[in-house]
Amino acid sequence: MQVKMNATYHITGDFLDSKAPMSVEICEDFVMANGMKYTCTVEQEYPFVVTVTGEDNISRTMIVKLDSRGNPIVSYSGYSYPMDVLNDKENQLNKILLSGLSGKSIATKIPAPMPGLIKVVGVQVGQKVKKGEQLFVLEAMKMENSIKSPVSGILTSIAVQSGGIVDKNSVLCVIEPEIEK
Repeated sequence: MQVKMNATYHITGDFLDSKAPMSVEICEDFVMANGMKYTCTVEQEYPFVVTVTGEDNISRTMIVKLDSRGNPIVSYSGYSYPMDVLNDKENQLNKILLSGLSGKSIATKIPAPMPGLIKVVGVQVGQKVKKGEQLFVLEAMKMENSIKSPVSGILTSIAVQSGGIVDKNSVLCVIEPEIEK
């Protein structure tokens, strides 16, 4: 994917609170995302290291790479978020499909951020988890990495066990939002 200046992109991914695409307009010196303006500074060329500063004056540094199809993968605060970039026609079709879902996310799949060995499974199916809670410990290159939940909800499935080997982007577990009564 070639990023063009002064263009609008429709982005989807599990990092969003809903399945509805986020509109992102990329301009020369700033980015507009769902109506909010962010200034951007490219600190390093590919893989891109980008510092984004929002209207709240908080700077956030993230790494942006492209997958084999040319779609971005954004790494921020220890999490990797694969994204899909939709053209206008795909965005319109997506809106039609989502009209039956009320735009709500059904489930969040937690991928392995890197290949490695699962050392600890700290959760069980049916457990309520909070955003930031440790789910797994993944050993990679003789270092232990804590895999934390990016969302709050109920753990509905676990696809790994302690001692198991996983590939990058393998689904470790699925978290569904808690249904409000």
